[in-house]
Amino acid sequence: MTHKPIVLFRTADRNDFRLMKRIMRDEDRRELEASSGKRFEDIVDKTRDVTDFAVAGYCDGKLIAIFGVRRITAVTKTGAIWMFGTKFLPKNSKTFLKHCKKCVEVMLENYPIVYNYVDERNTMIINWLKWLGFIFEEAKPYGPQGLPFRKFYIKNNNV
Repeated sequence: MTHKPIVLFRTADRNDFRLMKRIMRDEDRRELEASSGKRFEDIVDKTRDVTDFAVAGYCDGKLIAIFGVRRITAVTKTGAIWMFGTKFLPKNSKTFLKHCKKCVEVMLENYPIVYNYVDERNTMIINWLKWLGFIFEEAKPYGPQGLPFRKFYIKNNNV
């Protein structure tokens, strides 16, 4: 008998962010620190505080990721999309991935364009974003260390 994973998405709360800081993927920690020059724990807290909404994704009771978006400008309604993955994400990536397209569609209902930057070394996330339909620009130096990051974005073409 095949186990069918139980996937749950809900509004992220402070406990989810606190847990994330303990079990975040090393690749995501490195990306946060390379992009900002700050401790990843501080970036997680700041993201929690400035985000318009955040969603926690669980698979079989384990936190897999937290993702969300925050408005960049009120005039254009452009959003900065972000995601933090846990050490459980790689094992559950296919199950998690199947449910993410709908989440992006919902974000695009409120934000005609969302974008951000990803560390070029974070290949699993780059492949996930491509599968979701994000468009990528060429890598350019980014952050205080000047490491190669790629801007990615997606537009709601119905707006």
